[in-house]
Amino acid sequence: MKIIDFGTSKLFKPNEELRDKMKFTPYVAPEALKSECYDNLCDIWSCGIIMYFLLTGHTPFDGYTKEQIDTKLSFGIIPYSNPIFDQLSKDGLNLLKSLLCFDPKERFSAQRALEDIWIVKFTHKIEFEAKGLTESLSHLHQFNSKINFQRAVLSLIAKRLTTKENENKLREIFKMIDVNNDGQLSKEELLEGYKMLTGDENIAKEQVDHIMENIDVNQNGTIDYNGFI
Repeated sequence: MKIIDFGTSKLFKPNEELRDKMKFTPYVAPEALKSECYDNLCDIWSCGIIMYFLLTGHTPFDGYTKEQIDTKLSFGIIPYSNPIFDQLSKDGLNLLKSLLCFDPKERFSAQRALEDIWIVKFTHKIEFEAKGLTESLSHLHQFNSKINFQRAVLSLIAKRLTTKENENKLREIFKMIDVNNDGQLSKEELLEGYKMLTGDENIAKEQVDHIMENIDVNQNGTIDYNGFI
């Protein structure tokens, strides 16, 4: 695994409260979503989401819209009913639950997580049977391949074929459609925007359905600016 893209990262200082929010909803910690300030333990939650994702092939909070995901996240109830958890050791499940602890005061620190028995045990190369992981790895592969390929193609097209003048026009259209100014276009916002642009509700619905099916590759019910371009 390679950790990349530190464009919005911040050098952490002990006891510092953070207020800026550059978030991707499925991975954001509950306190960063609900409170004005938070601390570095939000990253531990995100690591827990990644661990859950690697084990099961999907994130614990799903939904067709950002609002649905936010609602589930606000309760912080993690579903552990997936059969894959029957194959996970008690130590592994305890670590996952410690990373995904709703109360940040009770959540593991990075140092505590690194010292956890499950991490220490599997830091050294050993042979173990991965029975039960086949299905989740298959889901992960399919999900990752689809997103990476579509994003790469769309990004290339946008960069090669969009002139500066056209991009400025598209940016203005994006702002016009983005009624709540959250930087994401919901299906409802797109529908209203395309009805204004086309003047025909049927054509607008057909275009929006096509966009959501082909551009909303992570299936969170919204389109960001790059996806829109």
